[in-house]
Amino acid sequence: MIECQELRKLSAGLVERFNISLPRRRDGFDSRIPLKNDSNALKVIKEWSSFMTEIINPLPDFDSKKTAYFTDFAISHLSAFRPHYKRDEILGKKPEIWRNVSEHCLVAGVFADILADELQLSTVQKDKVVKAMLMHDWFKEHESKTQQDASKQGMLSSLKLAEIEAKERQILHEMGVPQDIIDLMEANIPKTIAGPQGLPEKIIWYVDAMLLGTEPVSIQQRFDDTERGWDGTKEDPNRAERNKAFSDLFKDQYGGKSLYDIQRQLGNKIGAEFAQIIKYQGEISQLPLFLKEKLVERINNKAIVNT
Repeated sequence: MIECQELRKLSAGLVERFNISLPRRRDGFDSRIPLKNDSNALKVIKEWSSFMTEIINPLPDFDSKKTAYFTDFAISHLSAFRPHYKRDEILGKKPEIWRNVSEHCLVAGVFADILADELQLSTVQKDKVVKAMLMHDWFKEHESKTQQDASKQGMLSSLKLAEIEAKERQILHEMGVPQDIIDLMEANIPKTIAGPQGLPEKIIWYVDAMLLGTEPVSIQQRFDDTERGWDGTKEDPNRAERNKAFSDLFKDQYGGKSLYDIQRQLGNKIGAEFAQIIKYQGEISQLPLFLKEKLVERINNKAIVNT
């Protein structure tokens, strides 16, 4: 069974709170060195005790609320994280894990939960959507490395993508993941230029399309940044080249248009449909930021309930 400790680390990583650093005093005081009997000893002890009390009993700031919210959400959906952890694929104890991908899936699951409520999906439908969203990138490490190797060998093709997809499906079947969940997991890449058709599939597509890592952005920005090889801090020409090659593989499938072209096109269409249903009157491109505001509301409301 997946360890709850791993999920707590995962949640904490979203707000960069894996470790609490205790700052050294300007006068060079180090808590590991015994104090000498000097005139400042009592003052230093009092200051240090006060600081430690704040660390042990932290104020309920938003970061701690957010960590608690994501941790509770992850623990309440343990089964969806088993593919991440069971095969040591992207979440586990090996040195080179892809924890950032699991963080992306966790955030995507939370936003899928919010959007499903806004669109008034049934409880059964919402449960399936959230599970599919939490699992959708669990195979990312294998997928990315296989694509890169095939690209270096000049063998990256739509057939290779189909082989990767087939292998993922097989493993998920062996894990006992239901077929309808597996089908939903694949909704983030449209089968045709018409895009996903059912509301659950559209939620999967939209949430994945609006997230740049773990940050909600306009769908136009998401795919512009992906196309130029943005890695979160800078543009990477090699990444841009790989991304373009991947996107262009879909031109035959989409009548000459690349994957990213279709994704940008669908962003306005599906976003407008969602806006009409939930009565959102802002700019369609800003719908992801509206959903982010909903998340902030949920985090604060949950913290109030728990106090």
